[in-house]
Amino acid sequence: MIKVTDTIVQTGEKLVGNIIPGAAGGIITIILSFLLQGKEKVFASLLLLMAIDIITGISSSLISHNPLESRIAMKGLVKVGMYMILAIAAVQVNMVLAPFGLLYPSLNIFNFVVGYISMIELISIVENIKKVGVKVPNVKKFIPRVKKGD
Repeated sequence: MIKVTDTIVQTGEKLVGNIIPGAAGGIITIILSFLLQGKEKVFASLLLLMAIDIITGISSSLISHNPLESRIAMKGLVKVGMYMILAIAAVQVNMVLAPFGLLYPSLNIFNFVVGYISMIELISIVENIKKVGVKVPNVKKFIPRVKKGD
C-alpha cells in the first residue's frame, strides 16, 4: 500500500512491483488463449492427468522405499513439458488444416494427440497405483498398442 510519506522512488517501486507480475500473468493468459484456441478445458484435463501421474509416481516411490532421484524427476518434468508443447502444436496444425477443408471430425489432430497422451498418462497412473499394492484391472490388455511405441 502506498503511503503519503513514501518517496517518489518508493512509490514507483511499489507500483512496478505490483504491476509487472500482474501484466506478465495477463500476457501469459493471452498467449495461451491464442495458442489453445478454445481447447482450455481439454488442456486443463490433460494437466490434471499429468499432475495425478506425478503424485501417484511420488507416492509409489515413497511407499516402496525407493529414493526419489532428481534426475528421474527432471526427466518426468521435461516429458510433461514436451507433451504440453505437442498438444499446443496439434492445435496449431488444426488451425492450419481447417481453412483448406482438410480437417474432418474423424481427423482432428488435436483430439488424436490429446487422446494418445491421455492414454499414456492413464497407463502410468495405473502402474503407479499397482506399485502401491492396489489391485487394478490390466489397462494394457485393453489398449496394448499405446505403450509399445512410447
